[in-house]
Formats: sequence, C-alpha cells, structure tokens
Amino acid sequence: MKRIALFRNNAQTALEYMLLLMTVVVIVMVGFKVFLPRVTGASGVYLNRTAYGIQGKPPHCGDHTCNAAIMENQETCCVDCPTPGLADIQCAH
Repeated sequence: MKRIALFRNNAQTALEYMLLLMTVVVIVMVGFKVFLPRVTGASGVYLNRTAYGIQGKPPHCGDHTCNAAIMENQETCCVDCPTPGLADIQCAH
C-alpha cells in the first residue's frame, strides 16, 4: 500500500510541474504574439537608419536617372522618367 501512495505523490508532482511548464509556455507565446510585431518594426527602422549611415542616402527624384529599384516611374517621378515623346512638357506636380 505504501508503494502505491508514494507512486501517486510522484505522479502528482510530475503533473504539477508539467502544468507549471505549460503555463509558462503559454505566457511566453502570448508575449511573442504581442511584442514581436513591435520588435520587428523597431528593428526595421533601426536597420534602415543604419544602412543609410553606412551606404549614404539613396538616390532621389530629380537626379536625372529613372531608378525602378526605388519605385521611380512616370507617375511618381516624371522628371527622371518622362513619358516617351513628351519629354519637353513640364510635370504636373
């Protein structure tokens, strides 16, 4: 009889530890869900600022180069990307 009672106590202790571990895991997962987007956004801003510091400022509209990598096109930067045949007409904006 003593052996069965002792086994039950050990099983109860193990279940309590597993329940405690699961509670901690749930708290950590909820924390990741809440704070991960904030951290991702902040790290993206930091990375962009650091990249500009290392590489210099990116080209901008008005540098006489139509650069598709920075989303310059006829609508966003008509100075650099004139409409074919209408290069002499001034931009509307």
